[in-house]
Amino acid sequence: MKIGPIKPISIKLDMPKWGKSEEQKAGLCHFERNEMEVRDYFLHAQIVDLPTYVSALPHSSCRLEGEIEFANGLRGIWLIESGRRGVLELNNGSSAYLFSKEAQAKRFDKQ
Repeated sequence: MKIGPIKPISIKLDMPKWGKSEEQKAGLCHFERNEMEVRDYFLHAQIVDLPTYVSALPHSSCRLEGEIEFANGLRGIWLIESGRRGVLELNNGSSAYLFSKEAQAKRFDKQ
């Protein structure tokens, strides 16, 4: 999936699409990222298949979600977990499961 350069990214703290996990509701997660760190995640993320996403990658209940726009006009919503798994759903109907072991933010290793 080639989607081009990223334009604006928003981070939604109220988690409107996927909702907050029980750990987040209890105040046990302190997983926060700024726009630059989210951009870096998407620059390094690789697409993975669903079986790999579900069973082979680290799951985390600490997560963020937001909106994204690309230079080619595609828009979407995203979710990133502190374990570096992610989901991207685009307005053209396509979606991708993501993982980035190379995201540069040192805070990915902290929750």
